[in-house]
Amino acid sequence: MSTSSKNDIADLVIVGAGVAGSAVALACAGRGMKVVILHREDERCGHETLPPGTCKQLHTILAGIGVSFS
Repeated sequence: MSTSSKNDIADLVIVGAGVAGSAVALACAGRGMKVVILHREDERCGHETLPPGTCKQLHTILAGIGVSFS
């Protein structure tokens, strides 16, 4: 069943902008889906696997392809 409304905001909502959330957002947005990421504003964005500054770079890339962060 498919529904549509002028109030639709996104095709996919991702909670967390770590490595997995960012990768899914990039993949889905690259396929034309409207993606929204919900993420706490802190410095821990995947810090255990990503070098410093990468989270900000991901944010810039995702924003450039229309993925919104909240």
